[in-house]
Amino acid sequence: MNIIVLTGGTLGGKTTIINNLKTKYKDEIIIIPEVACLLFEEEFKRPDRRSLEWHYSLQRGILKGQYELEEKAKEEARKNGVGLIVCDRGLLDPSAYLKDGLVELTREFGINEGEALSRYDQIIHLVSLSVLNPALYEKFASTNPHRIESIKEARKQEAGTIQAWKSHPNRVILAGEMNASMKKIFEITEAYI
Repeated sequence: MNIIVLTGGTLGGKTTIINNLKTKYKDEIIIIPEVACLLFEEEFKRPDRRSLEWHYSLQRGILKGQYELEEKAKEEARKNGVGLIVCDRGLLDPSAYLKDGLVELTREFGINEGEALSRYDQIIHLVSLSVLNPALYEKFASTNPHRIESIKEARKQEAGTIQAWKSHPNRVILAGEMNASMKKIFEITEAYI
């Protein structure tokens, strides 16, 4: 079985892509949702940006949830003969939200970068609208209460996410129009199914 991570900054199109993958491939793939969204939907207290303790608690929850969901998905894939798991973010993504990035992720949370990278066959990075089209980012971010990042914060997280996955040997960065990105992702998906 193969595992693909869809990653990228805020408003990069991950949700749209995942919805299209669900529609097109139905039972041929298993999709792991973004753990941070699951936590926030379950009323995990929104951030006190000044609290390092809160921030570390959130990242621990994300890492634990990501690992457990991936292991459960692998078990389900083996049981049902599914050849591909698609993750909405992966184990290295939290480093984009930490001041010292991967160094802090490995130091504070015990994540081994090499082991984390080896869990995934392909990384697909979708570039955030905060970089590609700031005006459109502002428009969409203002209509979604879960989007709390300013353009400056979103760009910082975008850069951090690129940095997090830079060492993966099969990383693709898509910074274009959504239909072109979707076509490329379908091609990659077909290669792994």
